[in-house]
Amino acid sequence: MENASRETRRARIREYLAVGDVLGNIERGVLGIFGPVLDAIIEDMPDKDRLATRETILRLLREGFPEMGEMLTDAYEGIYDAADIEGLLAFYRGPLGQKILATAPAAGRAGEAI
Repeated sequence: MENASRETRRARIREYLAVGDVLGNIERGVLGIFGPVLDAIIEDMPDKDRLATRETILRLLREGFPEMGEMLTDAYEGIYDAADIEGLLAFYRGPLGQKILATAPAAGRAGEAI
């Protein structure tokens, strides 16, 4: 895969981002941090305005995540070679990678509780 075309390599990076749930983890992290901050900012609004404002802001945040995928693809292209990407794909498709993906939310919450 070392001689793969750039687009093939970028496609494999995008595949890793999906298999490894990279964007999902980033989204959950950003929303986990930003959600409480947003709630504090809008807490004095009337209920219906507060809920509508919160949903609108969170929707706008989520809409930016696909662009982040392309930015990550660009960055990872300069960091990881083709063998690295294949290794990451193999890991996340394997039993330990699948376990990490399945348990990451609970592990993250456990870490936050410390």
